[in-house]
Amino acid sequence: MNTMIRRIPVLLLMLVILFSLPMTARAEEKEAKNISSSKLVTAQEGFPSLTDLFDNKQWENFKTKDTAYLTLEYEEGMGSLYLVFLKAYGPYTITDNATGTVFTAGTNPFIHEFVDLVACFGTAPTSVTISFENGPAQLHELDVFTEGKVPDSVQRWEIPQEGKIDLMLFATHSDDDQLFFAGLLPYYAIEREYEVMVAYFTNHYNTSPHRVHEVLDGLWAVGVKNYPSFGGYEDFGDANTMEAAFTKLERYGNTREEMTGFVVEQLRKYKPLVAVGHDQKGEYGHALHRVYSRLLTDAAEIAGDPESYPELTEQYGAWDVPKTYIHLYKENKIVMDWDQPMEKFNGMTPFEVSKELGFDAHASQQKGWAWYFDGKKTAKSITSYSPREYGLYRTTVGADVEKNDMFENLISHGEAERIAEEARLAEEARLAEEVRLAEEAKRAEEARLAEEARLEAERLAATEAETAPEKIPESQPAVKTEAPSNKFLLPILCGVVLVALVAVLLVIKSSKKPKGKYCK
Repeated sequence: MNTMIRRIPVLLLMLVILFSLPMTARAEEKEAKNISSSKLVTAQEGFPSLTDLFDNKQWENFKTKDTAYLTLEYEEGMGSLYLVFLKAYGPYTITDNATGTVFTAGTNPFIHEFVDLVACFGTAPTSVTISFENGPAQLHELDVFTEGKVPDSVQRWEIPQEGKIDLMLFATHSDDDQLFFAGLLPYYAIEREYEVMVAYFTNHYNTSPHRVHEVLDGLWAVGVKNYPSFGGYEDFGDANTMEAAFTKLERYGNTREEMTGFVVEQLRKYKPLVAVGHDQKGEYGHALHRVYSRLLTDAAEIAGDPESYPELTEQYGAWDVPKTYIHLYKENKIVMDWDQPMEKFNGMTPFEVSKELGFDAHASQQKGWAWYFDGKKTAKSITSYSPREYGLYRTTVGADVEKNDMFENLISHGEAERIAEEARLAEEARLAEEVRLAEEAKRAEEARLAEEARLEAERLAATEAETAPEKIPESQPAVKTEAPSNKFLLPILCGVVLVALVAVLLVIKSSKKPKGKYCK
């Protein structure tokens, strides 16, 4: 019984730990709450409409005055902001009013911009002021969230890293990537986790600015996180041939050399391992599709030549694209399987993701282009302009053998970096081991020499002990004897002789008989 009582505190501690771990996990995974409302605004200047700013209607935008600011307050703290612009504004500031700390946002060309206030200020501020001082800002929406994980629909774009893109798709229009290349982006960006980017030929700002938002919504929906590139060239559909389209583009002031340079710049700047472009016949015949396909094949041929576009060579270096695929190209044909369920996206197929999530984001194109998907539940069922069929137009790494993967014979930039890092660490370890072994050898040699010196010293000491005279102990000093000096020798001899004569005389005297009587 006493033992059980003693164990109670331990059991209680274990229960506390067990219950606290799930609580900690839940706290870390706390979902952010959308608190967007004009009621958060406590001060503003230059904003013509606060209602439009928070009405959740992305297609409606307004323009601020040349300088404008907006102060938001929420006593429980604001975790993040999500701003949707008509066009990229440029730098603007966000101030934590409690501390006076100022953060400069808008340094990237994003029109959908996520700002993590906690990351900016170290805490969730209760009051912030957003200031636009570089001319009027054209805003669609402003969302405000509490601290925590924001919904997946909130786009958190990344600037594509130069020289590290694995696959680049060259799509002419804002929806081509979700139509004729359906399945390509979600498969390689999410399922295979490659760095994927899209470079669009046209820019719809001049005629249909809402389509740029559809582009971003569609890309984000299929898992692409790298912000796209835009050529900014005019969109038109009244040219019947590729040459007629080139002629019309030139009338707009776009030379063929300059447009080829745009593609060369994308290849050299981002150095994709795989470049993918339109059918040379323009899929259903669109002249601008044909133009962009030709620009890609031309650029792929010269991007590796440092003499071509030398200013781009100086800026980015030359880049000979390892593999260039053209949609529906008949030579070196490969067929991709976009109908296999993925581990990501809850088991949807790549085709389903492009069709149901990616193309669905292009609201303005549903009426005109839904025919491509009508009645088609699989990529395999699309026989006209199939999104599964490509041809290897150009390669520096050999022909495809399996013919079912654009990355056959390739490893991603990330994997190459990992291998290089492992090799670097292995080399460092090898050099460190060499140093360690050398130091051990040095210490062993020093020990050997020291032992030899000790033994030699002992040998010399033993030899000296054997050959040296016996020493008299210091407590019994030797008596010094010297031979008599020559100057004392004669007197000594004379004395000895004299003593001997005296002795002889005494003996003679004692031997004579006395003159008186004596007994016989």
